[in-house]
Amino acid sequence: MIVQTKKEAWEAAEKMYKTKYHKDVMSSYREGYPIYTDGKDIMIEDFGVRLKVVKDDNINKYELTNIWIAEQIGEGITEEMEQEALKISNTIVLKPSNRKFASNEVHKNIIFQIAAQALKKARVANSTEELFDICDEAENLLAEVIKQCNSHLTIYEPLTRVIMEWRKQGKAYREKYD
Repeated sequence: MIVQTKKEAWEAAEKMYKTKYHKDVMSSYREGYPIYTDGKDIMIEDFGVRLKVVKDDNINKYELTNIWIAEQIGEGITEEMEQEALKISNTIVLKPSNRKFASNEVHKNIIFQIAAQALKKARVANSTEELFDICDEAENLLAEVIKQCNSHLTIYEPLTRVIMEWRKQGKAYREKYD
């Protein structure tokens, strides 16, 4: 789900389970980002660009809802862009030089933001070369922001696949032949 402002995100979270939340100071301190709870079975993690709402039904099942905040990720991000950027951020594994580790939530948010902005740019690209430049820019930006990742494997390849598929479908620049 995408909302426009952080206020709207909190209103949506409160409507989902019709309850109020308070900050879990200890969890927030331990994790390094704000975490809120209703004191029972609902937890909200505030990553700035999204609220991650998790409801635990105490039977090994969780309901998870991401509420993305448009003012934080940029205007003009469509539902399709959100879904593709989310797939990219959920499937990556950061690869430092000596070991593999799964991306944590903060890294996923960074990757999501970079992918979403790249997909937005791809929609208005004027050439195939520009599409590849967008992928290069995303790769370089990610390498700058998360130093321990291999950004080529992390974002360039999956982003290029999505953009080239969109190109075939006419959703991103498509050469016109007369």
